[in-house]
Amino acid sequence: IRVTVIVQARDAAATLPRTLAALADQEGAPSFEVVVADLGSGDETAAIAERAGARLVPGGPNAAVASASGALLAFCGEDCTPAVGWLAAGTRALAAAELVQGRVLPEPRAQPGPFHDARAVTGQTGLYDTANLFTTRALFERLGGFDPTPSEADGTGANALFVGPGVA
Repeated sequence: IRVTVIVQARDAAATLPRTLAALADQEGAPSFEVVVADLGSGDETAAIAERAGARLVPGGPNAAVASASGALLAFCGEDCTPAVGWLAAGTRALAAAELVQGRVLPEPRAQPGPFHDARAVTGQTGLYDTANLFTTRALFERLGGFDPTPSEADGTGANALFVGPGVA
């Protein structure tokens, strides 16, 4: 099984190194690649991604999926620190479902940036946020990917909602 981990990033030089290091330390995970979807960063985000061995793709998650080689897709926020067994657990969960939303517990921030969302996900909401999301490529393609328009809720254009019918 090949997995593509997609990390959306915009001006994430302060947080991306920690996220990419945590991905490099995954244990028990299947073979995977890391793609950083750069949403127009003006800082060192691109250089950090490339130094860490991630493939850089301009644009959002739809562009990253189009370039991905994985049959399974894992989405992780640029300001998240996945636990060492995150990728293994998420891909195992896909054996029983085509879409798995994981828990997101944001770290308290003194001043979050304009492109960073500190929304907690602790249960089923019907919204599928790219901070901690696993899906099959087949489902992603059947649903037509993420809505490419900015989120009305937060104005960031984070592409956090699937387009199409609900998924049980």
